[in-house]
Amino acid sequence: MANDKLTTPSTTASERLTKVTDFLTFQKTATTIPFDPDSTKFPSRKDVPRIEGAPEEAAWVWGKDDYLGRINLLTPTRVLAASKEIKTGEMVPLNLPLDVPKVPGFHREQFQHEIKNLVPGVAFDDIYHLNTQSGSQWDGFRHIAHMHSKYFYNHTTESDIVGPEANGKAGIDYLSKHGIAARGLLLDYRSYALKKGIEYDPWDYYAISWDELYACGKYQGIDIRPAAQGGDVKIGDILMIRSGFVSTYDEKPASERERLAQREGAVGPDSNQRWAGVKQEEKMKDWLHDCYFAAVAGDAVSFEAWPSFEPYYLHEYLLALWGCPIGELFDLETLADKCRERNRWTFFVTSSPANVPECDYNIHKSNSTYFTDLDISRLHLVTTLMKGGIDKMAKQRKGTSKGKFGIMLGGVACTFKREIQPYQAYDIWSRVMCWDRKWIYIVSHFVEKGSAKPAAYTLQPWMNPKGATKSRAQSSDKPIGDNAGDETSEKSPSPRSNSKIFAIGTAKYVIKEGRMTVPPERFLELCGLLPPRPSNASSPSGTTSPSLESSAVDVGAASTYSNMTRSAAERILDSTLDPSGTDDGEWSWERIEEERKKGIRILEAMEGLDALQDAFTGSGSVALGRYTDLL
Repeated sequence: MANDKLTTPSTTASERLTKVTDFLTFQKTATTIPFDPDSTKFPSRKDVPRIEGAPEEAAWVWGKDDYLGRINLLTPTRVLAASKEIKTGEMVPLNLPLDVPKVPGFHREQFQHEIKNLVPGVAFDDIYHLNTQSGSQWDGFRHIAHMHSKYFYNHTTESDIVGPEANGKAGIDYLSKHGIAARGLLLDYRSYALKKGIEYDPWDYYAISWDELYACGKYQGIDIRPAAQGGDVKIGDILMIRSGFVSTYDEKPASERERLAQREGAVGPDSNQRWAGVKQEEKMKDWLHDCYFAAVAGDAVSFEAWPSFEPYYLHEYLLALWGCPIGELFDLETLADKCRERNRWTFFVTSSPANVPECDYNIHKSNSTYFTDLDISRLHLVTTLMKGGIDKMAKQRKGTSKGKFGIMLGGVACTFKREIQPYQAYDIWSRVMCWDRKWIYIVSHFVEKGSAKPAAYTLQPWMNPKGATKSRAQSSDKPIGDNAGDETSEKSPSPRSNSKIFAIGTAKYVIKEGRMTVPPERFLELCGLLPPRPSNASSPSGTTSPSLESSAVDVGAASTYSNMTRSAAERILDSTLDPSGTDDGEWSWERIEEERKKGIRILEAMEGLDALQDAFTGSGSVALGRYTDLL
């Protein structure tokens, strides 16, 4: 971006007057793009120069490759000045626990915490799985675009974030590498409203106007106008507004919190997601812009009142047009108490956003992340399906001297069928494929996000479209590929394999009671997942039931699968993803057994890695060297 003057050549006299005034008043006015962050005077919203190729009102004034936005204002000079706010040395954390809210708003994923046993009794790891918007967070510049132009901050577009041309533009890691340290300013609107008899529910729509914030500031002894207009707000301050969401969180029953968090809708005036926050109005936009806050934050699910009844959201202006980070779900309760006790509403604040570039040096997401995602998907499946059986086993074992009970992972395999692009979203579908006398086998598919949709959600009916039932037969979704169910054809791979499925993973689990293996069929019956076995049916441990743990082969199944190649098995495995299916009724024991046998044959064709056990020649051979990790 070439340097742009705020004034045209015909206003040279005005420029000279500005320079003279700056010299006499020891000020420095920003007149040339890119702005000098150490300037002491910046243009008001109506006077910001028009940026070529940018949406109207864009203030991309810090340079063409800038992704800090107003964090640029946190210069060493301002940080040093802000540090003078430190008077007592007390520290007040502003982040909520990672699992609060228990059920996040806008249907976001709940936080999950897994403890990984590295070395029993010696070393443990913690695995977190979270949507960064589910709790205390900074909204970065990739969060919401200017909706009309679809530009994110400083010419960043969707293709910069996801897809084959994805790159690191406007990532939150820019803020992390710079750091956030500034003077904070708290407006405790909740306390002011209660004092003045203003009643509202932070969990419902309530718009806090600029006039109300001005009155709140006056009540606290603060003039909330920018210093350039005679107020108390300094350039580079971080604004925090307490509207009462956190203070009322524990007052509501858990069931009520869950219901409110799961209200339908997201964007638009008809959204049933309703939250208190600052009002969308011209006065508010002028104030938020002209104060030149480095960032703004609040304790609510949304910094601004939700939904907006104006043709815009403040998120568009703050994030996309001005580059001002938004903090949400900050815990401002203790901070408000401290400020109230001392009647001092400014303080020194620091924050360290997550340093998450999301890509490695080759611009690919780490493979370890994919396998972590698989672990989480399978964990969800196993705990959801088998909780009933686990509870029954616990009751049966009560008072006995049997050994410890557990469901243990015995092996995994994964094959990648096509490249997953940087930042590309995907879904993981996991299901029980089959079982034999020892193992329960689970298959997982990485698929393009949204490419497969179930007809209905059995355990989450609130996610079902209207009129949906549990039957797959009523699904209107089309199969992903053309050869769904083609079990033996050696034709070229279906479009399902080539275009929608990224990878296929398998895992096998064993159920142990002390040193004894619990037969999978018995355990699945305890879970309520299998109907009673017919009296004339053979046992799965007999010689007529196929098993990966035995050389015995079912004669009928062998005639169908005896010449199956790995590619044919993969095509059949692909077809198991079809969510529309052909569910024509109840799953009888015979039908389940038929599917189990098919799954066994497919996995036999794909389990060739087990034969590599005999290929290990480590002992007595020559090695290149010995390399260890930290442990």
